Amino acid sequence: MASPSLDNIFKECPRFRILISGKTGVGKTTLIKETFNIDQLEESDKDRGKCDIEQEISSSQNDLFVLHDSQGFEAGEVDNFNTVKTFIDSRARMPEIKDRLHAVWLCIQIPHVDGRLIETGDEEFLKLPFDDLPVVIVFTQYDRLYHQFSYDLARSGELQNKTAEERNERIEQESERYFQKNCIEQLKSIKHQPKRMKWVKVSSRPNHRKTLKVLTDVTEELVRNHVRESAWVVMAAAQRVNADTKVKSCIAVGMQKYWRGLAAGTYFADRRLDACIGVIHQDIVGIWNFRDDEEILHRPSFMNVVLLLVQDLADPSGSSPGSDTIKNLEAIKAALGVATPISGPLAPLVASVGLSMMFAKWLSDMYNSTPGVLRCLMGYIVDITIVLEVLFWLKIAQPQRPSICEEDLIAAFNHYQGSVGHLEVHQQIRRYVDNMTLIDHINPNDNTHVEVERLINSHRRILVDTLTPGTKSDATPTAVSPPQNSPTPKTQPSSIPVVPTSKHEERGTDSHSEGSTPSKKKPKTSRFLRFWKK
Repeated sequence: MASPSLDNIFKECPRFRILISGKTGVGKTTLIKETFNIDQLEESDKDRGKCDIEQEISSSQNDLFVLHDSQGFEAGEVDNFNTVKTFIDSRARMPEIKDRLHAVWLCIQIPHVDGRLIETGDEEFLKLPFDDLPVVIVFTQYDRLYHQFSYDLARSGELQNKTAEERNERIEQESERYFQKNCIEQLKSIKHQPKRMKWVKVSSRPNHRKTLKVLTDVTEELVRNHVRESAWVVMAAAQRVNADTKVKSCIAVGMQKYWRGLAAGTYFADRRLDACIGVIHQDIVGIWNFRDDEEILHRPSFMNVVLLLVQDLADPSGSSPGSDTIKNLEAIKAALGVATPISGPLAPLVASVGLSMMFAKWLSDMYNSTPGVLRCLMGYIVDITIVLEVLFWLKIAQPQRPSICEEDLIAAFNHYQGSVGHLEVHQQIRRYVDNMTLIDHINPNDNTHVEVERLINSHRRILVDTLTPGTKSDATPTAVSPPQNSPTPKTQPSSIPVVPTSKHEERGTDSHSEGSTPSKKKPKTSRFLRFWKK
């Protein structure tokens, strides 16, 4: 069986490579930990406390990115400046994309009122010959600026008799005005700037986590347009704050090969159906790249559960998906407990997990270009993508439990299976396939992949509750619009501190500790999580 498309991308570019620069205290470490959802960083063959830009900084909790740390720059510091220049030049000449730099993040703390923003050393850094290498100026600790204006406006009485939404809007206006005047205007005044440069303001505080999404959006745009698609896909998989980028990357990878020609079986002829589904499964799970310490998503049991969602599509008449929610929920729990695939010689196990014997046998048969096969392939792609996005937002709402567990999976499936969205997806798949002609089924250039993309974008779910129960979310992603044309069946220089962190220790923030400790009891997220349909 051909390997998943993502495997080929990872062979070309296994890790997203970032050069990060900034002085001590600007929030580099927290920025990395929050963006990539990790607790600790490790350095390769390096004496602790010494900075060597050539050394790779990575994390065993997310192996899809690697950092190089440039010291902050002081005025007139020639040696470090030349070291960084030589490093950028040498990486640009590397023959393979995996060894080149893919982006630069220059971290600068937003100054206090009347504070100095861009120092001479940073200006000199921006004069380096970056060529087409993306450079993102990351203005950190935006929460401090926001809270300063919140305090000032409250003292002035300007926020009296305003709703919470009006107060937040007013504070945001003043913060943005200050940011534009004291940060962006100063930045624009620098004569020599990198050719591919953008800027963002960020904070890792819970009420400002949407800024991390903006950072990944900006980085994605630069990398996708000026580096190479493989680097962009790896970046999309590595980051763990932006669901939109995950979905776009899933679609892009699928469109490269296996989502095309689904009706005719262009890439699946003479293969077992369960193997065909397995290739699609691996690509999508790989892109989402959850913090999965127990490797739950890589067990056969997870694929078993997704198959429960699409079983109805194999039946020409087809009962409604999730018509018996309680029974299906018990089946999901049972399927997670089965450690082996449910097709082939182990088919007798299917009764215990809610799958019919006929469906299990059908999965072990060779691929045939039939309406039932097409319906199941389409349903599998759409259902697993939507479920993993639900899981994504469930985990965003559980910052003290960054790694997924079986309870999270059950909650995600329970939100989707048997829902109106689930029902509509399967109804629209049936309608699409029923309207196809015989010629459509044998046409290797059919438009099924376009319909799959439309179904994903029009049925995605967004978590609109906040990271803190009871308030509206500041982390809701920008909606991805479905295609317009619905298809027819046709201060001191320093390195990043690398300090092992216990999984029970609280994760840091840009500027100061949250002051709370994790609860020993697993939170019941369903009490305050709501999903709105896009």
